[in-house]
Amino acid sequence: MAEFEEIWPDLVNHARTAEFVRPFDRGKRRELDYDAEREAVVFENGRTDLIFRKNWRRAWEELRRNGVLSVAKFSGAAGTARAELALPFLADALDLPADRDSRRIQLSERYER
Repeated sequence: MAEFEEIWPDLVNHARTAEFVRPFDRGKRRELDYDAEREAVVFENGRTDLIFRKNWRRAWEELRRNGVLSVAKFSGAAGTARAELALPFLADALDLPADRDSRRIQLSERYER
């Protein structure tokens, strides 16, 4: 199974190169950025709406443990409002299956080594 340190560069790259993410709650798309100094993915370029590396690590561990990660489970790591952005971002960055209706993502075979 892929360790967090293996996927972190993919998350950073996606945050730097993708233009936006669309939240699960069907709200408007949000711009993305990466703050290297704070090691955080930033949504809307607002320095308060961000998710730190340590929170991504917790979310990844939860996904690895259960094979599924919901908005509710992610909220323990980063907060519910950010989870609506974080899960679609994670799905896009790692090409993971996402179910927008049930607001969750699944671990793909690629990461189940």
